Amino acid sequence: MFVVTLSRKRALRAALVILAVFIGVAVGIAAVLTSINTQAAETRLPIYSVERPDNKISLTFDCAWGNSNTDELLEILAEHGVFATFFVTGEFVDKFPDDIRRIFAAGHEIANHSDSHPHIKGMNINSLIDDTREAERKITMVTGVRPTLYRSPYGEYDANSIKTIEGLGYKFIQWSVDSIDWQEPDPATIVRRITDKTVPGSILLFHNDLENTTQALPEVLTRLRQAGFEFVRAGELIYYEDYFIDHAGKQIRDVRTILPPDISADNALVEAIEIVRARLTLDEIMSLQDGISPSIVAKLTPHLSSGQLRALSELTATDAEAIMAAITATNDHEYEIPENNEEFDYYEHFQNFDHENKDGGQEEITPINEQAENDNIPDLHGLLEENGLELNELLEEGVPDLNGLLENMPPGADLNELLAEDEKS
Repeated sequence: MFVVTLSRKRALRAALVILAVFIGVAVGIAAVLTSINTQAAETRLPIYSVERPDNKISLTFDCAWGNSNTDELLEILAEHGVFATFFVTGEFVDKFPDDIRRIFAAGHEIANHSDSHPHIKGMNINSLIDDTREAERKITMVTGVRPTLYRSPYGEYDANSIKTIEGLGYKFIQWSVDSIDWQEPDPATIVRRITDKTVPGSILLFHNDLENTTQALPEVLTRLRQAGFEFVRAGELIYYEDYFIDHAGKQIRDVRTILPPDISADNALVEAIEIVRARLTLDEIMSLQDGISPSIVAKLTPHLSSGQLRALSELTATDAEAIMAAITATNDHEYEIPENNEEFDYYEHFQNFDHENKDGGQEEITPINEQAENDNIPDLHGLLEENGLELNELLEEGVPDLNGLLENMPPGADLNELLAEDEKS
């Protein structure tokens, strides 16, 4: 008796050939279930999780109401060296702009969670567009960066809302692991729930303004790090091109674009590879070199047709190596962040994006500082700074018509004097 050890490059070929043999008995029912699977794949879904060839996951927070624990959350994340994504409403930005600035300056991602936290399922499309753009405007005004990720309030959606949000240039993000912190369980329950359910590509959901979240978060981060997971922002976790979303909302990289031409031209083989990738984890695929477990057979049996099985069985070692490279390839998204404790120019950092508008065309977004210059809008920030004034103080004092004052302000005039005259009148 002797043992043959397979390299990782050859393991996939051996695994797929074994699959072709062991699953061949189930070809009779595969055609019907493949049809069902295809129909499910055509349903428009948000991104719940991501198929990753590594151990990257994303920590996200929904922020809509209070800000009682912003400082604590930022301290915990900094201590653990973790960057997260904060989905914030426009109303939250209105109430706590300084929180948004601190979160963003610490290197975290700010994403769109609607303006007024409405129920968007069945919502009028024009109202949804207006609500989304209003939150976008507020976030952009504070951070200088336009958000490109969207999460709906209450996790609600339908086909029209997804199509609308994506048409505005957003990736629609849900979550795969819910801390249920909003139900106010004890911290131990949150820790256990998160650590038990997290797998590579998971998107974790927490909420700010909850004491149990603050209490549970350090242990969650410690345990997940010890388990080998790497935290990245949601914008870094997902793919931006060459992907599809499966029946469970998992975003999966489309290997066809990076496979050799002779393999990508074989539709049956590509479909078989995608089914294996969608139904098995990378660890399960690699484990097939040691034999097939009944659970793996059960996962794949209903989904492979006779043509797909035949394509798998005819794989060469070279083909298998190319397929393995494609399966393990990543499409990491570079994310620019300001250095911690360093002054950051939000306006300079602002990036242009071309987004589809509601009429199906392209809408070019102009950075707000350029727009102000083009429209001859006075430099409010500069005027206030030159006159030693704070906008928040002016608003609290109830300044009557700041926009009117600025519009009619003659060159070289003193803003303090104009404000005093306006108060007298």
